[in-house]
Amino acid sequence: MKTGKRRIVIGVWIISIGAGVLLGVFSFSTAAQPSDTELFDFQTVGVCREVDGGFTTLAYDTFRKLCFLGGSGNMVVIIDVSDPTNPHKVSDIYGKIHGSVTDIYYIRPFLYVITDKGLEIWDLSAISSPHRLAVYSIKLSQGFILGSFAYVIDSNRRLRILDISQPAIPREVGIWEASEGLGPRSGHVFVGEDMHAYVTEQVEAGKLWVIDVSNPMNPQEIGTYESLDSIQDTFISGSYGYVAAGTDGLKILDFSDPAHPREVSSCDSIRIATRVFVHGPYAYVVDDYSKGGAFTSFKIIDISSPGHPREIGSHSSMDASSYRLLFCDPYIYVTSYFEALHIYELLSLEAMLTPPALTPGRIAFVSDRDGNKEIYLVDANGENLINITRNAADDWAPTWSPDAKEILFRSTRQSNLGQELYVMDANGDNAHRITTLGQGSCFSDLAWSADGGHIVGTLQGDVYVINTDGTNLRNLTNDSEYEGNPSWSPDGKKIAFESRHGIPAMDIWCVNVDGTGLRNLTNRTETFDKDPAWSPDGTRITFVSRRDGNHEIYVMRADGANPRNLTRHPAQDYENNRGWGPVWSPDGKKIGFVSRRDGNWEIYVMNSDGSSPLRLTNDNSVDGDPCWSPDSTKIAWVSQRYGSGEIMSMNIDGTGLQDLTNNFFRDDEPTWSAY
Repeated sequence: MKTGKRRIVIGVWIISIGAGVLLGVFSFSTAAQPSDTELFDFQTVGVCREVDGGFTTLAYDTFRKLCFLGGSGNMVVIIDVSDPTNPHKVSDIYGKIHGSVTDIYYIRPFLYVITDKGLEIWDLSAISSPHRLAVYSIKLSQGFILGSFAYVIDSNRRLRILDISQPAIPREVGIWEASEGLGPRSGHVFVGEDMHAYVTEQVEAGKLWVIDVSNPMNPQEIGTYESLDSIQDTFISGSYGYVAAGTDGLKILDFSDPAHPREVSSCDSIRIATRVFVHGPYAYVVDDYSKGGAFTSFKIIDISSPGHPREIGSHSSMDASSYRLLFCDPYIYVTSYFEALHIYELLSLEAMLTPPALTPGRIAFVSDRDGNKEIYLVDANGENLINITRNAADDWAPTWSPDAKEILFRSTRQSNLGQELYVMDANGDNAHRITTLGQGSCFSDLAWSADGGHIVGTLQGDVYVINTDGTNLRNLTNDSEYEGNPSWSPDGKKIAFESRHGIPAMDIWCVNVDGTGLRNLTNRTETFDKDPAWSPDGTRITFVSRRDGNHEIYVMRADGANPRNLTRHPAQDYENNRGWGPVWSPDGKKIGFVSRRDGNWEIYVMNSDGSSPLRLTNDNSVDGDPCWSPDSTKIAWVSQRYGSGEIMSMNIDGTGLQDLTNNFFRDDEPTWSAY
């Protein structure tokens, strides 16, 4: 666990100080406090010296813990980093790649290799025997891979868009040429979440083009930005662009109006910025001032306020030149001139001096690790994992009571019935059945009332309420059409739900808990509106709608007034098959959701007004079903990056990723208690 690593690192850190061999720029005693400007440093974890350095591009396989290094001629080397203290070569592609490697991207199980002679697609299902699937032959300089498309710059200074949905047969679907003058010759391509391609020219006076690629068959230039210095590298996060601008340092551009990009700030403490990588609120920048006769360093820049970036940590490399940097929490992977790969761990001085705060609550989830579906509990730090149902039947759909003292769940433990509702103490004791529905009936979409006295759910296409002792089961909707996905108002007086109710599509309705006051809140007979969720203060309701052609997240007032589209993106922002809808943070400030805007299902958060969307996960597998910690500081979710499903957690800026369950079986349905 990460907390354990921190304890070990602290010991090493203190010993290193005593020995006088600390790598970094800080020195302090156990009583010292970190300064306002120097909050981080780096600990060397491992170095790969089996192969020579000189690799200029880097990719990472999170599932198999592999680094792919390219750019040293026509060679790609595969490094096993599962033990970061002992990175070692496991395979390579040598002498088989046509041309010099300029970029590599990995989307499991395929490695996309961009060379000066074309795009090559390699199947790495078997690491020991990689084989080439396809070649798209044309002179290229740089490129970018996102989802089902490759975006590459050709020798005629054009951006070509290739459909790689079938990796064995890549095909060109679109071309962009600069509207004025010459296009990019040797720059970079970055495609952001907004489906805009940011294409740069790397010359003495750099230029950046913004191209709308939402329709890959008809890319459209929508804006440009010109720099007095060269543009060495670019990273786009949200509506901001982070430009490594050579001797101009790190520049931050505002792309909220992509037709008119504007510089909002720069970080002048960087002498020669050559590479930049952004994760959460930090930019990691290679400062290649070896060109001025000294060593390379890489620096951490706090960009939480893009208008006022500040350096908060740095590390001077003993190598003469660093080429590419990649951050995969908690490690930083750096390629360099003399040695193939350095692995560093980022150390927070403040965290080392301050005991970590414990995240409140426990996480209930479902696992089949014992041969059938059981309900487990685990602490927020991954400790004290325990099976609390311990029954031969299937138990699932855990739902915490508001006071965190009881758990509601579904079970088939009484075989002559069906999927019945049970309630148990939070430690698994006193499990007792509260329904007798019979075969073929199933309560779903379960939720407790705020006072803990009632349960709402969907039963046989209607919304029902039942007392927690199993009495007074009553149908609130009683309609021949479908009603479902009920959501309690925070005061417990109303229930919002989705309903067809005599129309061909679906709307969001609301009803009092006694069945009176039925009202259609969205009232759009031609579209699908579904999955309502009340804000914690009860003034707003989020829901999912297809009224703009795809699944978007909307918010409206609790009375249905003023509906607004919060996501406004051409990709799907709702997983319809699994029902992964938007989830409010307990403090009401943010909304978590899943989206395919980067080609596969990832976890995102945004402010409750839809501003500042941030991708938290970055993996080629499915990430979904997010739930919030009660203090709104962390998110737990289900990830398939290590197999069939793991319960993972992270901070709300995407840092601090932790695998809480860590096994080869299926774990899902996480839900976080309030205490």
